[in-house]
Amino acid sequence: MAPNVISGSWTTRESNALNLYPTVAHLFLYGLHTSLFGVAIGIIFARKRRLYDKTIHLLVLTLLFIICTASAIARLVFVGLDTSGIKYSNTTPVYIIIGLHCFANLIADALLIYRCYHIWTPYKSILYPPMLGLLANFGIGIAALVDWNFYWLFMFITLVENLYLTTVTAGRIWYISRESKIMLGSKVHSRYQVIMASILESGLLYPLVLIVTASTLALPSHAFSQVLMFNVMLNIQIQIVGIAQSLLIVRVGLGVDICSMVEGSIAELSNLEAAPVLDLQDEQVVTQPSERVSVSNPDSSSLPVLG
Repeated sequence: MAPNVISGSWTTRESNALNLYPTVAHLFLYGLHTSLFGVAIGIIFARKRRLYDKTIHLLVLTLLFIICTASAIARLVFVGLDTSGIKYSNTTPVYIIIGLHCFANLIADALLIYRCYHIWTPYKSILYPPMLGLLANFGIGIAALVDWNFYWLFMFITLVENLYLTTVTAGRIWYISRESKIMLGSKVHSRYQVIMASILESGLLYPLVLIVTASTLALPSHAFSQVLMFNVMLNIQIQIVGIAQSLLIVRVGLGVDICSMVEGSIAELSNLEAAPVLDLQDEQVVTQPSERVSVSNPDSSSLPVLG
């Protein structure tokens, strides 16, 4: 059977459904991912930002798209083998899916940490838990290629890590939004509300899929409808990983760049408190009134791209 973890004795009609529905869902989301990927790449190129910021985002999004493409191709190949009646090991598709999925998760989590790093400057200690989780998942991902039961531990750590990073990132945006409303007005505050909503939307998309997948698997009976739902959810996970990363850049990038706005507002807040009459263009970017970080060129082109 094509890449489905739960299998059993099914009728021909049920077996065909187990191949068809996960494949259709997978390819539909791959098409959506392709569209979002193209728009996100265009946004990154359109923004004048530091070269290494562009390079990191372009590299990560491209790698995720390549992995998702490989997953879609693998799905079609195994469905084709099933249709033609060619025999192959039942574990082969499972390990291919797990390998690609683990690799995509590690890349996406690294990008989330990179984004959080910029927003939480200079409080780097906030990054220690997700960095440890990323290192742990690297080892667990390798173990999952030997014994796929480790895959569920990998997914659990990924779920916790994604929820943590989404929460602390949105929380930081909320805090700066509150301060900005007091000193810079409601217009800036409303823009932050849009950013925070975008972060929560894209950040919670993948954890929601993981929770639904795990809940379906945890049900006591393995009726056909349950198995079908589980396999659909399992097979769309890797596309959701790529979609979530591109979606944030598209959602926010069409309106405002997160890091540019966050760092700019922090600078304005700090300068207003310290010396309201000074020209902000000649000042330093700060993270707290008592903590200044020199920036050679405070123009928006020196700020990192962050969708």
